[in-house]
Amino acid sequence: MNYLSSRYEKDRFVQEVHTDYVVWEETGRADYRYTATMTEAGCLKEAQSWRRMTTNISGETTNLWTQNNYHSSFEPDPSDKSFDGSQPYEILNSSGIFQLVFLGSGLFRFQLRVVGAHFSFCELSTRFSVEVTSTDEAKEFLPQLVSILVVTLSSTVLLYISFAHYTKKTLHRHQEDEEEQQRLQELRSLFSSYQQGADDEGQAHRHSTGHNVRRFTGTAMLMTNRLPEECLVEESLQAADIVINSLHTQPPPPSDLD
Repeated sequence: MNYLSSRYEKDRFVQEVHTDYVVWEETGRADYRYTATMTEAGCLKEAQSWRRMTTNISGETTNLWTQNNYHSSFEPDPSDKSFDGSQPYEILNSSGIFQLVFLGSGLFRFQLRVVGAHFSFCELSTRFSVEVTSTDEAKEFLPQLVSILVVTLSSTVLLYISFAHYTKKTLHRHQEDEEEQQRLQELRSLFSSYQQGADDEGQAHRHSTGHNVRRFTGTAMLMTNRLPEECLVEESLQAADIVINSLHTQPPPPSDLD
């Protein structure tokens, strides 16, 4: 595990921590180790470790190793004292070269303290937790994970099919409604045109029927010698005039005296 440490003031990010820091497990778990040795780290003298710090200094763990008693192992030892380079190098930093490897599973609770000098006058520390799952436990969850993925994928496919079917059905129904409205509008137009034509034809028929009736009435009256009263009066007057005129034009009868 490579832990990248950052500095905050309350909730405000300040900077990343690129100096050295140390960690320890609060609950006493020791089923983890460091990946680098002192030789691999390139130490010029024996580096500080939790074993040395607990041997030389008494007190609580939180106060055993601080930036006040930290010494870099990359400075040569004036006494040129040899050391065992196979010892684990227990100082971490943000370079990622030195890391932690967990040998057990479960929850690990760590405390972190910055020990690098010249970084801050304050004592910088924090807590973090790591949940480690073994390969066997991961295999136990594999069938459940596969089942969840299958159910999720199936639900997604069914939901998509249902949505596509609903959309297609809705669009088809909407199209049918539009076609029905268009046909209804056409029928209304045809009915209006037909009604207008029927009205015009009826009016023309009534006009022609009136003339035909009048002509038919006059013809029938002539055929039955039934003339209107005005016509009869006029003819009587004409007949009287003819009689009077004929009387005036006849010569007088001969007289017996002659």
